[in-house]
Amino acid sequence: MALQNPEARAELKGNRSPGMAVDLEPRWGRRQWLLGTGAIAAGLLLGGCGRRNPNDLTVLAIENTVPAQLLQAFQRLANAQGATRGIHLTLLDQAELLMQQLQDWQRDPAGTTIGQGDWRSWIPFLRPAGAGPVGLTGLLGHEWLAGAVRRGWIQPWPDRPAGVTLGDRWQSVIQLNRQGLPDRAGSLWGIPYRWGTTVLVYRPDRFAALGWEPRDWADLWRPELRGKVVLLDRPREVIGLALKRLGRSYNEAQPQSVTGLTAALAALNQQALIYATQDYLQPLLLGDAWVAVGWSHEVVTALARQRSLRAVVPQSGTALWADLWVRPVHAAPESLDLATLWASLAWRSDIAQGLAGWLDAAPAPWLEGDRTAMTASVQRDVLLPTPEQLDRCELLQPLPIESLRQYQDLWVAMRRSVA
Repeated sequence: MALQNPEARAELKGNRSPGMAVDLEPRWGRRQWLLGTGAIAAGLLLGGCGRRNPNDLTVLAIENTVPAQLLQAFQRLANAQGATRGIHLTLLDQAELLMQQLQDWQRDPAGTTIGQGDWRSWIPFLRPAGAGPVGLTGLLGHEWLAGAVRRGWIQPWPDRPAGVTLGDRWQSVIQLNRQGLPDRAGSLWGIPYRWGTTVLVYRPDRFAALGWEPRDWADLWRPELRGKVVLLDRPREVIGLALKRLGRSYNEAQPQSVTGLTAALAALNQQALIYATQDYLQPLLLGDAWVAVGWSHEVVTALARQRSLRAVVPQSGTALWADLWVRPVHAAPESLDLATLWASLAWRSDIAQGLAGWLDAAPAPWLEGDRTAMTASVQRDVLLPTPEQLDRCELLQPLPIESLRQYQDLWVAMRRSVA
């Protein structure tokens, strides 16, 4: 990413990335539900292959996040509302690329137009310089939202879509002021789509002789695991799990003042084999590591193929990640109705019921609303917390820059610690 200032580094190094793109078949048979990248790259998915309306909706997302069923549901609802415009879907393999596009589009001069015949204008990351506003909504990890707001890369949603019910958990990360901080009087900057957990994934064969298996964060400090742990290369995740072990919050505003945290982080660093955000399961598969910290949607995908691995949601609670639909600052206002329809699909009960199976994650309404469909088998297969555990889990909330600097300072000190 082209964000080199200290504030951006402190802010963005704590963010989740989809990481490795593992082409493994999940429990629900993802390949029969998701459209292949080749088909998507070939051109327009919905709306026909004729003349393209400049007010069509362009959806920018990460691979394996938009199931075919969602596209079909959108088409049905759009047709029922008499919409004659189409939808274009572009998939990226890394969330960082989406952030780069938000930055690049922010520089586009508003009102600049491009010829209808230039096909590059319909593929966001190939749009020529000077291309004007686009009918766009993009899928953004919730931890990157505050930075995008502060830098003016996105615009707020003018109204909450019908059927979207946002409780305190969601409001704390998407209802923000212009400084990117939670504010009840702030604007709505994202519409939640899906969420999941940070989990422990491990090699049970390595623990057989020990007589125990990892169940909570405290297990990472056990002497048997020295040099055998893979940690995420994300300050908020790693410092957060250490705070959780100490009975504190992932969202501690003054982490440097927490008694025992510096020592806990130094000890945890001695347990680490490597820090990674991509291919972090490889050391487990090779046998070099025994346990890793990872994101549920990626781990679920790996477990479907790699039967040598197991995973668990930490008993004391964990960090929650979420993906949100956002609107770039230059997104065309004429496409707002379609963008709103698209962003609210996951909140329809008939669609949310199937999203867990299609996405290896939980639909947004399950976080605070009706979770009757979140059965024990779904919880197990998608690595979701039980209702009791969920009360001990936290979305990583936006923090003031001064707090982020403290996390960054602790991170630097932790990584420099030696035996």
